[in-house]
Amino acid sequence: MLKLIILIVLIISITANEYGFPSKLNGMDIQGWGIRKKGPIKAYALSMYAPSSSLTTPISNLYRSLRLSTGGEGARTFLMKVTFKVSSEKMANALCDSLGTRYKGELGEVKDTILRGGKGGKGTVFQFDCSPDSLTVTVNGSSLGTINGPTLGSSFADIYLDKNGVSPTLKKSLEERCQELNEGN
Repeated sequence: MLKLIILIVLIISITANEYGFPSKLNGMDIQGWGIRKKGPIKAYALSMYAPSSSLTTPISNLYRSLRLSTGGEGARTFLMKVTFKVSSEKMANALCDSLGTRYKGELGEVKDTILRGGKGGKGTVFQFDCSPDSLTVTVNGSSLGTINGPTLGSSFADIYLDKNGVSPTLKKSLEERCQELNEGN
């Protein structure tokens, strides 16, 4: 079983490394990766890091287990690499628009923190560390700060993990990973 799990992690790592994603981040394994498209444009590639235990659940319970807003345990980290000419301002606006449909609090601090990371553009790497009530923003390896707010981190994770998640390829990748981990048990 251990060999199968190692093989699964290796396959995901090789595929995700097309975009330069590390196999581990913040002590967690990469669990899935995908693309965020706006129309025909691939705006950014993203990967999600979480404890492997959050994916060893029946597939019917996968998103309940992964979503911090529905009792998922542990942190979630989303690493995004801009693959098109997308400025930090456009990225901040798009993320805050998606977050605004899920979070009832003020988003000005989130937007301002993202914008402190520079102009953005192709190759810029955004990292969002989510715990239920906080969101830590890092751009190109520089930590820009932590924003606190009730359900802020869980709402951010829901941009990708709820039923309206904005990256179907990430969700498909997570489902495949869950299936593979469960077959190994």
